[in-house]
Amino acid sequence: MDTRTLYEECLSGVVHEVEQQLIKCPDLEPEFEKMYLTAVGSGMRFRPCLAHIAHTMCGGGAEKALIPAAVALELLHKASLIHDDLIDGDTLRRGESSSHHVYGTEKAVIMGDFLVARAYLVINDLEEYVPLEVWREVRRRFTAAHYDMCSGELLELVECEGIPTLDRVERVLIGKTASLIEQSLAIGAVLGGGNVFEVNALAKYGRLIGIIFQTANDINNLSGFDSDVKGDSLSDLVGRRVGLPIVGLAMYLGKERFENLCQLAQKGGEGKKLAEIELTRLMKEGQVRLWLDSILGKFRSEALNALSVFPTSLEKQALESVGMEMFESWFWRPHRDNEGWI
Repeated sequence: MDTRTLYEECLSGVVHEVEQQLIKCPDLEPEFEKMYLTAVGSGMRFRPCLAHIAHTMCGGGAEKALIPAAVALELLHKASLIHDDLIDGDTLRRGESSSHHVYGTEKAVIMGDFLVARAYLVINDLEEYVPLEVWREVRRRFTAAHYDMCSGELLELVECEGIPTLDRVERVLIGKTASLIEQSLAIGAVLGGGNVFEVNALAKYGRLIGIIFQTANDINNLSGFDSDVKGDSLSDLVGRRVGLPIVGLAMYLGKERFENLCQLAQKGGEGKKLAEIELTRLMKEGQVRLWLDSILGKFRSEALNALSVFPTSLEKQALESVGMEMFESWFWRPHRDNEGWI
């Protein structure tokens, strides 16, 4: 089952319900309603979908508690996108103007904070639908995701001398991206009645595919493939942002060649085009490609193995298909239609 079929046949109903709940904000001030609706609009609701799949895999039935949790996860994700675009200076998000580009820095910062606050209000309301111990575990995991996301973003912004270690890179990737994917699956599993082994297995799967997902985004940025989506290419190289592709480039090019490549990207114009050509080649062949293939292939195998605690089912197949699609289709074919799950 490919992800498009999965979405259309199994998940569209959940997505519709999440979207309906997102736009219901009874205390919303009319003066910034448009800004809020823009902030929560668009996207494939990837994290709510993962929560739903995990919920079903663990035997969950009624969605009374799942939908609010899925809404909270999406709100936290949307808040992170607003802040991330501001930090990166991206003028586009999925091909549309980013929040800070339209409304300015101050409004974008506060709108991101507003989405986080609303997410916690939604999580708090879950207490009336589920047993106290379940609510506490859901809230603990949700708070952990928020904390890890902030920690990962801060770690990425703290300069380090020399080439970052793989440990540091993994800490950044797990924090800023993988943590929310991990906890989306774990929260769905907890609400579905999963035991500790099932919850931990789904959490591990989410953490590992989250690393692969962020690395795919990093490769797209370095190769210039996301310029129509984010408004600028090579920003990771110019800003020396921590990621597996940057580490691979620095290791295998050596200090002098790596610095020359950074300087080309910083020049803009023809220099940037030359850097894009070189980076595209390096991402497709040679030692950098082989290294990335090896390390991400390891993550992929570990992710799929984590699901071995579950018997064969449509839901397991669906979740595996998400990981396979992410690795095989997005990773080395970044020219794919940009309507993918983001």
